[in-house]
Amino acid sequence: MEKVKAALIGCGGRNGVHYQKLSEMADVDLIGFCDTDVARAQAMADKYGSGKVYDNYKSMLDDIKPDVIFIAVPPHQHGEIENAIIDLGIPFQVEKPMALAIEEVRLMHAAAKRSGVVTQVGNHGHSMEGMRRLVEYVEAGQFGQIRDVYCFDDRLNAMQYRPPAAT
Repeated sequence: MEKVKAALIGCGGRNGVHYQKLSEMADVDLIGFCDTDVARAQAMADKYGSGKVYDNYKSMLDDIKPDVIFIAVPPHQHGEIENAIIDLGIPFQVEKPMALAIEEVRLMHAAAKRSGVVTQVGNHGHSMEGMRRLVEYVEAGQFGQIRDVYCFDDRLNAMQYRPPAAT
């Protein structure tokens, strides 16, 4: 079986974990590292593979043909990059959100469906070991019957907001 050729667009925190895991898989070959911070992309290539380094995704897509692409760039860049990848027929995984506007998501979904490209939106936090273990514990009945779940988020963009009372 041939190795799966994977490439990364965005070599920061989220994709750093992807590449670490991918580099440990015997059937994956990391062939492309793309980031506007070339030093960061080069450091990732040196640590996890021997793939080529690029400073923009268009150059990378003109040069190599990966089997799958992982995208972890700022959300305002997602739509443009995803559409280019869909046009090339390459499956991809993008860190949430898929796009900033629902209409943009609908257009990409329609394009992916027409072309048969597989897409996935990831929530990196849900792919960590702790989350997998928690699911296993719940499914095994380790906590008994769960009646209520309370969650919180301490990020600034998730601050609680209470709308004014209706009058």
